[in-house]
Order: sequence, then structure tokens, then C-alpha cells
Amino acid sequence: MRLAHSAFMKGCADRLAELEKAGPRWAVTDGQTGQVVGTMTDLCGFAHIEFGGNTPLAKALKMLLPKGERSLKGGNGRESPWSQSAWYVGESYPTGFYLGFRGNCRQEMSVAETGMKAALAVLTSHGLGEHAYVTTRVD
Repeated sequence: MRLAHSAFMKGCADRLAELEKAGPRWAVTDGQTGQVVGTMTDLCGFAHIEFGGNTPLAKALKMLLPKGERSLKGGNGRESPWSQSAWYVGESYPTGFYLGFRGNCRQEMSVAETGMKAALAVLTSHGLGEHAYVTTRVD
């Protein structure tokens, strides 16, 4: 997971540099006054890696989930070895799981998507990316 997280961070940084070079694409305005309060280089959104419940990645991650839990995220108030983890996993509808990474501290969807694609490439190179794909959603 450390290699995948490193690839995620590099992918995010590379895409962000590309977007910043092109300049802002949207103005962010105050909903009440209409005043411009900032800019964004891309759509606001998220990205995850989705994968089936019987894939090698799912089998590896299921071993890390506490018994009876359906997700593993840091900051949930419980002491666990993963509380400060750079990754998180949970169940995805209708079957399967999603995997995400923390650390890019950005809201641009293409930044997260590029990072996730880089992470998936690393997981695939280690035999864990079978039937996995990157999904995005606008925030």
C-alpha cells in the first residue's frame, strides 16, 4: 500500500502542476453576495478504486478489517493500527469494495483521478488490480 500511496501522491502532484500551469477555469462565488471568493483549476470531486469482493485485492484487505466491520477508516474514535493510515477501504454497492487514499489535500476531481490511476497501476503490477477500476464523482 505504501508504493500505491506514493504513486497516488506523485500522480496528484503531476496533474496539479499541469492544471496550475493552465490557470484557473472556474470562479468560486459566495452564494449570497455573488462575490468571487476564489478560483478552481478543475471540477470539485473525488475518486476511488472500485473492485469486486472476490478479487485478490479484496481478499488481502478483508484480512485487515476488524471482525464484523464493513469499513476501515482513520479517525473513527477507536484505537487501531490504521488510525493514521494513508488509505481507507469500505463496502461498495451492490457488491465489492472501494479503496481511497488520503494526502493530496485537493478538491479537483482530475487530480484525485490521476492519482488513483497511478495507484491502481502499482496495485496491478503487484497482482492486486484484477477487475479493479477508478471511479469519480462530482462534489
